[in-house]
This record gives sequence, C-alpha cells and structure tokens, in this order.
Amino acid sequence: MPSYLAVYEDTSPFFTYTENWRAGTSSNDGSADRYSESSFAVTETPGASFSFKFYGTEVSIFGAKRGNHGLYQATLDSMTSEGTGLSTGSEQFQTPLLSQTVQKGMHNVTITNKENKYLDIDFVSWKASVGHDDEPLIVNTWQASHPAFVYAPADAWTTNPPSVSNFIGETGHASSNVGASVQLNFQGLQRSLQK
Repeated sequence: MPSYLAVYEDTSPFFTYTENWRAGTSSNDGSADRYSESSFAVTETPGASFSFKFYGTEVSIFGAKRGNHGLYQATLDSMTSEGTGLSTGSEQFQTPLLSQTVQKGMHNVTITNKENKYLDIDFVSWKASVGHDDEPLIVNTWQASHPAFVYAPADAWTTNPPSVSNFIGETGHASSNVGASVQLNFQGLQRSLQK
C-alpha cells in the first residue's frame, strides 16, 4: 500500500485543545519566527491537553524545548510516557515531543501539560497509506489557478495574496470575505490542500 507523510500545522481542524491554550504570536514571543510557519499553540496550565486521532503507522508531535518549558505526559492509545520541554542549554525548535512507530490502524494521541510551565505544539506528522498494496503512489500537484478549482464568488478572491512568492509554484488565491468558498472536483481516494 503506498504510504506518504502527512504534516499538519497546530491550527489543523483535526486537533482538539482543551481550555487554556492560546496562539503564540511574535507580540508575546520574540522567537515565534523559529516555529514552523511562525505558528504554534501554547499553554502554561497544568492539565491542559492536546489530542487527535490518526490512521497510520508512525506519528510525531513537534514543539519547542526551552528554559521556561516543563513536564508533559504523552499517551498513545494505552501507552503513556513522560517527557520534558525543558532545555537547560540552547533552545530547540521544531523538535519532537513524541515520536513513535505503531501498527497500521486508528490511534488516539493526547499530550497533557503537567506543570505551571509552558508546553507548546508546533506541528504534527504521521505516516499514512492509501490504495492497495500493488498500487504505486501517484502524486498530482495542481496550482491554485487550475480550472478544477472553482472560487465563489470570483470577485471575492485575489490571485496576489501576501507572501505569494513563498507559496508552492508562487501562485495562490486568498479571500478575507465571509462566505467566500473554493471547490475542488477530483477523482481519486485522497487529496491534500496546502497553503
């Protein structure tokens, strides 16, 4: 079965945060630009947790290890381990807080803050699969200008969003209008949209 690495930022709708998490920003953290896409979720509340489900064979949760970070507990299905985000030396960013290989299937993951110190989530990856064992993985990448994308209403979208030169293929669409939508019609088993 063809496999691929799926990577999701801390803002992905797959993730569940309990109360007392907030978005990390450059206005309250001078190192925000060292996180993936300058985006991370942070808490300093004991018992605050981050959880998700995934189907796959490997999982990694990335965050930071810094001088003001503390202990956390990671639970993968029924396996629990303790970890620390504390770094007494140089700060580490985009570093694994949990990395584990598992049997292919559906899994539950939770990370819980254990102290009145910081815990942050930067991004998550897991190895997933699609198709049948005898099929190759075929990847088709379509730019935002491909006719398979339908933007509605068309005049609510710009083709020159901020930092478009950093986008894959240096093309993209963006809208700040409430109710603006994009539709992608395709045939296949799997799709992934990237910004």
